[in-house]
Amino acid sequence: MDSARWFAALARDLAEQADRDAAASRVLDLITGAIGCSFAAIAHLTPQGVLVHSNSTDQQLLAKVAAISTGTGEGIAWEVLRTRARVGVDDLAAESRWPLFTERLRTETPIRSALGYCLTLDNVVRAAMLLFSDEPGFFTDLICRFADVYADHAAIALARVHDHERAGNLETALQSNREIGMAIGILMVRYSLTDQAAFDLLRVTSQHQHRKLRDIAAETVYRGDLPQRDEPAALRLA
Repeated sequence: MDSARWFAALARDLAEQADRDAAASRVLDLITGAIGCSFAAIAHLTPQGVLVHSNSTDQQLLAKVAAISTGTGEGIAWEVLRTRARVGVDDLAAESRWPLFTERLRTETPIRSALGYCLTLDNVVRAAMLLFSDEPGFFTDLICRFADVYADHAAIALARVHDHERAGNLETALQSNREIGMAIGILMVRYSLTDQAAFDLLRVTSQHQHRKLRDIAAETVYRGDLPQRDEPAALRLA
């Protein structure tokens, strides 16, 4: 029952995070606090290599781990995201799967064991959650069973925040497109222009005033005409 209550509280906590960075930071705060591992990170593969998000005070160390993984093309993040499976390293001194990565990690960092999860929901990979310890053999069966369940909650939280942000961006884009369409209509009527000529007038005004097209369109809708270049900003918005 205690575990059930904890995970229920966890689900509510993660659902309240405002954006992806906040959700990722909270995911890492909770797991490090719960199991006591030394470091944790959320990792993504990008065209430039491994990108790591961490809430650790030792950002330099985790930046080093990301650089080693990117430089060698090996390691836990690559393996987790490639296989979409849990990947554990009980002792780096005995690990043979990634010789270049393992050798550099042993000599350049204090990390001695690790555990990685692919955070997947609806068959979409959201990220990899990586847990590190300075102690070999830190990730016991009990910790792994707990982290298995936790990883599912983390995947749901990251997916929820991503979908929420995507919906917000779509709404913003739709609103901008509506205002641009309305501004084009206003200019077509006011200056007897074609729709293409009216759009070009908006675009040229945006370039000349060094302002975003959507801002020029919004002001055109508000004023019923294009904003004048020499008009003070305070008057344009009055």
